[in-house]
Amino acid sequence: MKVVPVLTTYMEMKKRPEQDLEPPIEGTSLERVKDLTVEDYRKLYKSVGERYNWIDRIIMEENDLLNIIESDDSEINIFKVDGEIAGYFEINRKDPANVEIVYMGLLQRFHGKGLGSFLLNRGLGLAWRENTQRVWLHTCEWDHEGSIPMYMKAGFTIFKEESHQQKVPDDVEWKKRNTFTDIKDYHVRP
Repeated sequence: MKVVPVLTTYMEMKKRPEQDLEPPIEGTSLERVKDLTVEDYRKLYKSVGERYNWIDRIIMEENDLLNIIESDDSEINIFKVDGEIAGYFEINRKDPANVEIVYMGLLQRFHGKGLGSFLLNRGLGLAWRENTQRVWLHTCEWDHEGSIPMYMKAGFTIFKEESHQQKVPDDVEWKKRNTFTDIKDYHVRP
């Protein structure tokens, strides 16, 4: 393993979105699954995140990952289009007032069809409950270049940025995928 620096942006939404859920897109579904195996989870994780160097859940100890998958605090929701897995939306409710969107993403062949914002909209509908005061997430410079603008359009604001050291396998070619300096009204709150 080698270690590389990665810029991570933390975002939050402190108020439930006022707009209604987008109308369903014909042929789509978002369903919580509770019986995923570690192998199935890693396959899903890798199919969505491999091109963005998602590695944390791949290198995680199997028992640690199983504990996350089986935790009552974790909600793993599979997004399907015409019965085919298109992505997923994972929520952590360890602190019910501060719900984390842990992972969200689409398989590459479903990009460019407006499904990312649709999945986020539907996922936010799941994340917000009566006692939820805040929904938060993090994204990094390796993620899809449209992630921060999409999150900002949905109502998230940036509350922190930091660089951290990320473990990656020696055979992973590391390169920055995104720079977020061109986003209008981009700023970090004090």
